[in-house]
Amino acid sequence: MEIHLAYKKYPYKMTLNACKVFFEQTGLDLQTVFLKYISEAANSKGLSVADRLIAFSELYSRDVACKALHCMIKEENKSIPMEEIQDGTYRVGWMASDRDDDMSEPWSMVMVTTALQVHEYFSENLNIKKPDTSEG
Repeated sequence: MEIHLAYKKYPYKMTLNACKVFFEQTGLDLQTVFLKYISEAANSKGLSVADRLIAFSELYSRDVACKALHCMIKEENKSIPMEEIQDGTYRVGWMASDRDDDMSEPWSMVMVTTALQVHEYFSENLNIKKPDTSEG
């Protein structure tokens, strides 16, 4: 899975550790944060693009979004500093891009896209069981 932000691709993983670090930083549950973006995407389908972006942006601050993205990106590449993610979310602005790629969408749309990827990941891997580590 990749996060596309300001013309950079960031591989990431949704892991228990990412969830723990995010909770330590924010007091919020990472999965619930992404679930709210999915819910808002479904509930705002009839709105204009600008109104949808406002709705997404009002769910959580850009700071919370940066922490969410960074916690997952660090699971793949520990050398990416938080400042890089903060700069990327700032540079893409707040309005949807008219470009054909998805490399410069506003941070709130990146959160929606990432939420949908996380949902797909969990849906596809739900049947994979955790190894039994108990001694029997």
